[in-house]
Amino acid sequence: MNTPLGSRIWLSLRVGLLGVSIASCAAAVPPAPELPPRAQTQDLKSIAGEWESFVNTPRGSVSGTDSIREDGSDAWTAGADKGTITLTVVDNVIRWKSTSGRTGTVVLHEGDGKRVLIWTYDQNPDWMGQSVPKF
Repeated sequence: MNTPLGSRIWLSLRVGLLGVSIASCAAAVPPAPELPPRAQTQDLKSIAGEWESFVNTPRGSVSGTDSIREDGSDAWTAGADKGTITLTVVDNVIRWKSTSGRTGTVVLHEGDGKRVLIWTYDQNPDWMGQSVPKF
């Protein structure tokens, strides 16, 4: 394949495979869900209740539930795991802390009849959670 024709075929094949690889990666990423506007949160009463949740990690996603009480306690399940975290509000920002020491934030998005909690993880920036009210 050291002939000019063989080199052109090899180059065309490489470029074609690169294009297919890029296109398949782009198609595999789902579009981000449209969120309602961010809501101001002054206390935990606004998020108290039962929530259906899921967490995305680099290894995949897992679904579960969050049972948030007005006192800031949250009993959660994620697949076969379960535990508790504590929620607090400081300067209109909801912070969470697990019994294992992990921490993060929760942001309430609310509008047009939709309510969504977005969970972030301080120690694992690649992790993200999302919760919607359980009906």
